[in-house]
Amino acid sequence: CIGEEFVNEVNKTGKIVPEEVAKTIGVSPATIISLALTLHRQGRINIKSLEAEVTDSANQECCGCLKS
Repeated sequence: CIGEEFVNEVNKTGKIVPEEVAKTIGVSPATIISLALTLHRQGRINIKSLEAEVTDSANQECCGCLKS
């Protein structure tokens, strides 16, 4: 189960790097972020902080109708 694999990754270091975990589990980084939110809402993990950076990369995960 992907959720269990995610929780196992959290147990290892207490930190999640979406790109790294996505490669390990075999999903996209956006799926990792969505999974983290779902597990947080279920009370299985506690999200204590988020780190982000501004980028000019094209969004590969949204359909054309959502791009501005």
